[in-house]
Amino acid sequence: MSGRFAIVKKGYDTEAVDRYISTLEAQVDMYREKDMAINNAIVSAQRAADDIIYNAKRQSRVIRESVAKQVMDISLATDHQRRLLTDFAQEYSMIASKYLKVADNADFDNLSRKIDALEEYLTNFSEELTEDLELEKRNADNEN
Repeated sequence: MSGRFAIVKKGYDTEAVDRYISTLEAQVDMYREKDMAINNAIVSAQRAADDIIYNAKRQSRVIRESVAKQVMDISLATDHQRRLLTDFAQEYSMIASKYLKVADNADFDNLSRKIDALEEYLTNFSEELTEDLELEKRNADNEN
């Protein structure tokens, strides 16, 4: 509507003014409904965003807790493997030292001296034995 009212004796045409006011009220109501719909959509979007953020934080916490548990399990498994390796290394060293004596130069020198002493003993024994045998032979020859 144009918004112009016919002039009558005592003012504007009341029917035209009422129709115009009614039209304006309808427009205001329509804008209020649109405003309410927009506000409802904003509130709905905000709630949806809050729900998404809440769920994302909750899911993130669950994932972090799961990762923390997995890290703890891996750490415990690593510690267990380290203890097993340490135990194995100690047992291996014990077995190796028990059955596979590691010889150094001093050990070989010691063995060499013992062999020399044994050779000297055998030489002396052999010489004494030879002397004893010769003595017995002479004594036997003298008795004959």
